[in-house]
Formats: sequence, structure tokens, C-alpha cells
Amino acid sequence: MNDFTPVRNVEHSQVVLNHGLWPDFKEATISNLVFRGNDDLYTGNRRDDVTIEISFELHDSNQPYIVVLQFNDCDSIYLGELNHRDHICDLTFAYKARGTDIEGDPLPRSVSVHFEEVFGKALFFNCLKVQALERRLKYETTETH
Repeated sequence: MNDFTPVRNVEHSQVVLNHGLWPDFKEATISNLVFRGNDDLYTGNRRDDVTIEISFELHDSNQPYIVVLQFNDCDSIYLGELNHRDHICDLTFAYKARGTDIEGDPLPRSVSVHFEEVFGKALFFNCLKVQALERRLKYETTETH
């Protein structure tokens, strides 16, 4: 398994599948972008693990919907003027080797995440885990009787 395939490698990907396929992120709109650092509440020490949670508005022929993805243990983060309410061209994933431990055994691979640039804006980073948290309709419909 050398290639990162979102349907297989994103934890809980079935939550966001679009007719059995990974959603098309072309022209998606970022509706929420949250960075969380982890503080050790008992010692006050800052730890390095960062979580990034991103909500996307995806456009479907019938009705727009929101997909929420979470990226855990992020590092090497580059944020080039990208923020919430920006459009992205595409979202790509690839595995990246992380070297070896002190005994020479390979470390688990990280996932290189890249939001393709739109008008010079970009976001890319490495993470250890990608999770699909939610898929919901942008506009909830209510039936009237």
C-alpha cells in the first residue's frame, strides 16, 4: 500500500463518501478552519502535537453539503494567506517517509496534505492521521404538511 487512497486510508471515510466515492474537492469552499495545540494542563508545558479541523462546503448537483475532516499530530505547517471562506482547487494526500527510530526500524509514515493553491493561497502540512468527522446538508430541509 504505497499510495494514499482517501477511501481506504482516511479513518471513517464512509461518513463522507459520495455514492461510494471520495468527494470532489475541486472548487470547495473552506467554511471553518481551526488549529488546536495541546497544552499539558497539569504541568503547563506545551506539546508539539497540533490538530487541524477543516469544514468544507462541497457543491453537488442537487444540494450543497458540508464535510468536516480532522488532521491529527500535524507538523511542518505552511499557511500562505489561506483562511476560512477561501476556495480551494483540490485536496491531495501522499505518504511521506519519516526515517527510522534509534534501533533502525522505520517510523510510521506521515501523510503529506496539500490544498492546491488558489490565487497564491496555500495550506500544506504533514500529519499522522486523517479522520472524516461529519457530512451534513448545508441547508436542512423541513417538511411542511
